[in-house]
Amino acid sequence: MTTFRKDWLLVITATGPALLSAYFSWHLVDGGGWFQRSGSLMVLFAAWLDFRQARLLAEASPEQRVELSLLMGLSRAQDDPRRVWFQRLAIWLLITGTVIWGYGDLPFR
Repeated sequence: MTTFRKDWLLVITATGPALLSAYFSWHLVDGGGWFQRSGSLMVLFAAWLDFRQARLLAEASPEQRVELSLLMGLSRAQDDPRRVWFQRLAIWLLITGTVIWGYGDLPFR
């Protein structure tokens, strides 16, 4: 399995439970409990994706290494744009999962 296929599998695994549980929480009227719990799964798989991206960058040869500054949005020309995109997506999923985990039951009340 290629590297990017594994990354996409982690993205789908992170978002899938949240989407399914949101659907079932609306139709089963369980108070959003399952949706809220799905936030923890999103955080788990997003952290895995983020650690994976960091490891792949750390294992790169010195010529391939880059200095990333996600807070400033800077990257060099030799950055693989897909790798940077997956890192930013992982951070976004971590934040979203944390919000769902903490407040996911509120829309269902």
